[in-house]
Amino acid sequence: MFIGMADDVPPDIADRVIARYAMEYCEKPIAFCSKDTASSKDIYEMALLLCGGKEKFEMAPYLLHYSEPISPLAYFDLAVDKIIFCAQNNIPLINSPAPQAAGTAPATLAGTVVQGNAETLSGLVLHQLVNPGAPFVAGAFTTVMDMRTTVFSYGACEMSLMTAALAQMAQHYRLPFFGTAGATDAKYCDAQAGAEATFQCLTAAAIGSGLVHDCGSWMDHGSLASPEFMVLTNEIVDAVDHFMRGIPLTEESLALDIIHHVGPRGHFLQETHTFDNFKNIRYSEIFDRSILDQWKASGAKTFEERLQAVTLKKMEHRPEPLPEDTVKILDEMQHGWE
Repeated sequence: MFIGMADDVPPDIADRVIARYAMEYCEKPIAFCSKDTASSKDIYEMALLLCGGKEKFEMAPYLLHYSEPISPLAYFDLAVDKIIFCAQNNIPLINSPAPQAAGTAPATLAGTVVQGNAETLSGLVLHQLVNPGAPFVAGAFTTVMDMRTTVFSYGACEMSLMTAALAQMAQHYRLPFFGTAGATDAKYCDAQAGAEATFQCLTAAAIGSGLVHDCGSWMDHGSLASPEFMVLTNEIVDAVDHFMRGIPLTEESLALDIIHHVGPRGHFLQETHTFDNFKNIRYSEIFDRSILDQWKASGAKTFEERLQAVTLKKMEHRPEPLPEDTVKILDEMQHGWE
């Protein structure tokens, strides 16, 4: 999903320009926002160009539109138009309200869940009336108004709790769900950021959120972005994924024969079973497990220094460029918007 907007082009086309460059340089499916139906149409046409036409797009759509009702219980007219456009063209739609307990929703968590559920389902009704069976993703970014600061908190544990409740509602309706996890109210990639992101990612995995929003994207309640935080959250997600696989129970993994073979006071280092299985353990590029003397001998690099080094290494990655004639068509499209 986009992390920002283009501020060096006219505001009326900023959403289209950032979508163009995201699609040009990103190798993954993209969730996009747009200011109106005209922008959505131009972004959709770029997607058709890059994937080879409408038929191929509908077979494997790599573009999703993100839309929000306005809490409490309202829609901006242009948002309704975009929902209709997505339904007509089978563009997968995420309809995700953002009710704020005690602000734009009731102060009770259950009341906020009820309102958020109603808001996302209202979009489903409209969407399916236009085109029954068009792809739709339920969602909600439910959090609290922090009464000390008035901020829309991205790190509150209540956010994860209410998101989990709405994920369960989506599972009840058999709808895919767009949850939120891996964000923080911290201003730096510090202990608070790591703790909040880890808690959110683990609860999202445990409850079964499908498509997860803000994962490593936002700090300072949605005001800041940090490449280092993205890398840290990716590390957290990888660890959570490893954890959620559980412990396989097979004859090989139970290892009764090898336990009997080694016996009391032996060791397993030289066993073939160890060689065949030790790589199943997860190792990190960022977290250090060496003893103090080894850590000092290797340069005594702090966590922040290791994280920065890994981030810079990952930022060296460059995707394969698009064909020149495709880029030329994108340039012509952009010139037409201007």
